[in-house]
Amino acid sequence: MQNLMPPVDTSDNAFHDGDPTTGQLGTIVTAEWLNNVQGATRDTQAEIIAVLTKAGMQPNPQKKNQLAEAIGLIIGSGNYATSGDLTLGLSKKIDKTSIAHQLGNDTDKVASLHLVTTELGKKAPLNVADGKLAKDQNGADIPDKPKFIENLGLGDSAHLLSDGNQIFKSGISSEQSLGVKKGEVFIETSIAGNTHPVTKLKRNTGSEIEVLWPSESGKILIHKDIEKITPKIGEFNQSPFRASELSAGWYSCNGDLYDLTSPQGLALNSLSANYKNDWGIKISNGKINMPNIRQADGRTAILRPVNGTSRLPGSVEGDAMRRLQGDFYARGIMQADGKRSSVGTVWGKGASLFSNVTRSTDEQAIMLNTVSDYKYEVVDRVMFDTQNTVPSSDEFRMLNMGVTLTMYLGV
Repeated sequence: MQNLMPPVDTSDNAFHDGDPTTGQLGTIVTAEWLNNVQGATRDTQAEIIAVLTKAGMQPNPQKKNQLAEAIGLIIGSGNYATSGDLTLGLSKKIDKTSIAHQLGNDTDKVASLHLVTTELGKKAPLNVADGKLAKDQNGADIPDKPKFIENLGLGDSAHLLSDGNQIFKSGISSEQSLGVKKGEVFIETSIAGNTHPVTKLKRNTGSEIEVLWPSESGKILIHKDIEKITPKIGEFNQSPFRASELSAGWYSCNGDLYDLTSPQGLALNSLSANYKNDWGIKISNGKINMPNIRQADGRTAILRPVNGTSRLPGSVEGDAMRRLQGDFYARGIMQADGKRSSVGTVWGKGASLFSNVTRSTDEQAIMLNTVSDYKYEVVDRVMFDTQNTVPSSDEFRMLNMGVTLTMYLGV
């Protein structure tokens, strides 16, 4: 049968009459659409004729019910069971002589219930039950347990709790107690020290399940050991990776906003009031922000330990520099006629903070009196500039290398 033919190519896939009064044309019926109609009609006719042929009938233009007759003939001649047949068959009883109590190849007999249960092992004879495993032993009566594990194909997974070098893969499992499933368990694998793996199991409620896990030295790790090596929510770390490449659970201190009900938002909101106040973590419009070390002018501060009393974590101390000093000398000069005085300056040389920048003989700027003989003076401008002795920039900074300041949220 052909696929469904496409509709007429109009904006609403419908035919429209034209309007001679406005000059609006009616829907143009294309040859393609008419060919589709012809093909679909012929295809439908071919399908119906195939049904008639199956029933041994020929098309008769004078009849309007041939398809129904053909379907009836096909069903009636196909040995299909009717509801009456089923009722009659189910009401019949099997003769005892047709019941087999032993295995055989007789196709006219049916197996007895005893034979079926015996062969399926549900009702084994007493002489066969000897040597079978007892359910209440829960596998304790297996004579060769290592061979049993090998036959099951469990491999190394059966030794995960006895080999300190095994590693659990992160994922989702389920917690069971006495065979009763309690819920999902999330498996998290982290690294203790340099290379030793530690696995934590967390319930879907967020609480952790204590797991005994052999350490590399053969000692057993307990829950408190895992807590010691797991970062605390809110801990900072300087990472060599970019913000988009951080390890799971770590986030850049760039002020990003998270929904208060998201895993990140819940972790941030779980921090103490002091912590959130010190590091500017605030809740607004259902969102909560990460700490942001970037200052209003775009610069990022370098972290520095504080004493925790006169200065608390998160407090910003503006940039400053040590006091720099230089000197120059001023000398008054008095003329013999007493009508004129001037000032002379002397500045340091070499590494001095002062330098001789310009020399001027501007009459208006330097005229000190009206005595024509002393009308012009030579004046030197002295300039203070630290660049004469040290590298300069638009901020005070130490030699540094860039890292990403990160915060642990554990999610």
